[in-house]
Amino acid sequence: LARDMRLNNWESAARNLDDMAITRLAAGHVEDAGSAVAKSAELRRGGNILDHVRHLWVDACVCTARGQKDAARAAIIAAHDLYSERRAALRERELQRAYAAVRFHRAMRAAYERDEWPPDTVCIVALPEST
Repeated sequence: LARDMRLNNWESAARNLDDMAITRLAAGHVEDAGSAVAKSAELRRGGNILDHVRHLWVDACVCTARGQKDAARAAIIAAHDLYSERRAALRERELQRAYAAVRFHRAMRAAYERDEWPPDTVCIVALPEST
């Protein structure tokens, strides 16, 4: 993170801050998670970062853990809107299916459509999937 900041690699720094937020949230350090996701949001302002849907999901999870239901709902709506826009831009059906199958996309849609949040794992589904 420090190296990314020194090199002005704000996109990578923002991604690392989201990872830090997930880790801190999973460890039960909600306020630390909130600080990390807020710093990530600050770095993202004005940019069109590819993983912004994931950032919004992380933000929604942090807000949920803080008991900020309205803010969590706003983040989920923004995440779903961006997800839908990006999925629709994919021309091939197979790419759309693959995009929809991403683990945190499935969790985000469940939160958006049915207000179902991952139990106990909080936001862990946003961590990169192993291959």
